Amino acid sequence: MSKPAEDPEVLPGLIDFLERTFPEAPRPLAPNTSLPNSVLDDSLSYLEVVMFLEKEFGLSFEARDLEGAAFETPSAIADLAKRKLRESR
Repeated sequence: MSKPAEDPEVLPGLIDFLERTFPEAPRPLAPNTSLPNSVLDDSLSYLEVVMFLEKEFGLSFEARDLEGAAFETPSAIADLAKRKLRESR
């Protein structure tokens, strides 16, 4: 874990990670950009995002955390991370 993250730091760090890791991501990547079938196009890409969140913010995820619209947009992913941060406090 690099440092305790405050809620406002999640989205900018996530967008930076997505732009660096997925060169096909549209630029600039907006908080409401749809990610499935474009940036996140296979299970490995989802796994990369989960591993980033776990490493960067010290989070742990369960399968139920990753269901539904949790990975629809950068904003949705950041909301999930912020919720997990609040739960871990």
